[in-house]
Amino acid sequence: MVSLDQIAALKEGRIDVGFGRIRFDDPAVRRDVLREERLVVALPLGHPLLQQDERLCFAKLAREPQILYPRMPRPSYADQVISIFRDRGIEPHIVHEARELQTAIGLVAAEVGICIVPTSVQRLRRDDVVYREIDEL
Repeated sequence: MVSLDQIAALKEGRIDVGFGRIRFDDPAVRRDVLREERLVVALPLGHPLLQQDERLCFAKLAREPQILYPRMPRPSYADQVISIFRDRGIEPHIVHEARELQTAIGLVAAEVGICIVPTSVQRLRRDDVVYREIDEL
């Protein structure tokens, strides 16, 4: 089940536990954080931002075409990424919303845009995508 379906199922008593990435506030559901995961930016090989030695900031990333995932259902991880930008008074330049993570990373490799992902995504080990830390997280 996607996170939103899990929340409904928990409230209805159809399941006892669920796992997800999105943060939510619902007094009827207890949320325990099992793991905090840093975010990194996925960039295509040869991207100009890779020439910088320092970590990247959201102001610089906002100028780049963004690929978000998942497109549906909402709210989702995509909304969390958007809120990170907006919390800093920045509007991201979204060019595509992918349905799945693999598609988003494939679009990065195809130089359609960049994508902010959890650090665990680096384990996919693609040789056409480079991951860089984000300074403000």
